[in-house]
Amino acid sequence: MLDRIEDMLKVSQINFCRLDGTMSRDDRAQAMEDLKKPRTEVMLVSTRAGGVGLNLTAACRVFL
Repeated sequence: MLDRIEDMLKVSQINFCRLDGTMSRDDRAQAMEDLKKPRTEVMLVSTRAGGVGLNLTAACRVFL
């Protein structure tokens, strides 16, 4: 599902970052840093990767 949303965001030229279980620890840390940047409008998070103590205080809105 995240892959399909990611494709649509790319087509729409919306800046995003992604956090899922296939990523290394360093890539996950980079995704969290990218969320803090004003240019990042959307963060795609899998429920499995985001369900373990993820703190999204940098987000303006969160949709589950």
